[in-house]
Amino acid sequence: MSQKEYLEYFGSKTVWQVVRVIFDNPQMAFGITEIARKAGTSKSNVYRALGRLEELGLARTIKSGKKKLHQAETSCPFSMPVWELVAAEKYMNIKPEFKNALDLFTSRIDRDNIHTLILFGSVARGLAEKWSDVDLLTVLRDDETAKMMKSLAKEMFPEYRFELHFYSPHEFHGLDDLVVLDAILSGIPLLGRRYVFDVKKELRSFPKSYLIYRLNEAKKLNDRMKTVEGDAREYFHKVLTTSLAEIISLMERRTTLPKALVKEDMNVEEEIERLETEISQVGDRIWLT
Repeated sequence: MSQKEYLEYFGSKTVWQVVRVIFDNPQMAFGITEIARKAGTSKSNVYRALGRLEELGLARTIKSGKKKLHQAETSCPFSMPVWELVAAEKYMNIKPEFKNALDLFTSRIDRDNIHTLILFGSVARGLAEKWSDVDLLTVLRDDETAKMMKSLAKEMFPEYRFELHFYSPHEFHGLDDLVVLDAILSGIPLLGRRYVFDVKKELRSFPKSYLIYRLNEAKKLNDRMKTVEGDAREYFHKVLTTSLAEIISLMERRTTLPKALVKEDMNVEEEIERLETEISQVGDRIWLT
């Protein structure tokens, strides 16, 4: 099938809604109900959309006991361009002031010496305010590029707090660092998207320590929230409830939770206490289903 014929299939809103779900986490397999909830559509619409995607070779059905699960077919030649479209759409939806700064920054850096650049944290999640850090994970070929990027960020964007996290290819592919894992699971690749796709699609589990790391970060947010008032307090509460909801989803659904499903009225103190107990009882690794 030609590229034009592939693109014609994406003229359907429902097909694209389903594509977003299964390609945002290509390492995951989802039930029909889960896809319908995430896509914001009916199960019958999801069935039809998946049928089209399977015709194109972009989705596959697998059996898990008595259940049928559905997953992005990453061996399809068009899977990478589709994943890039999903990532590009997420990037277009971040706040304009951050996007403009990032566009300028990426236009000035030496791309030839960068394997990948991933935006993660509150900006990638759509929760950033003017005082938020801009977290960027970079896999580099040399140390000189790291020095140049630090200098450029400080020179060009003194009003922003660019937090640059540098890693070697070995550290990135090893998935031992919890910041790396966070960037892969919830970040938006700005450069070297194939580099990220090849790692993410093969991800089958993550360590329990990642949940502990995320919960400790949430506890720090809770402590900071108690020291501020007004808009700042509201902002920290929004980030905190989203973070706790994602931890819950990672434990219960083995994937991250759409912002629309976050319960902002949750009792954060009770949730933190409950999650500490539940995390202490799970095994050393969390397996994706």
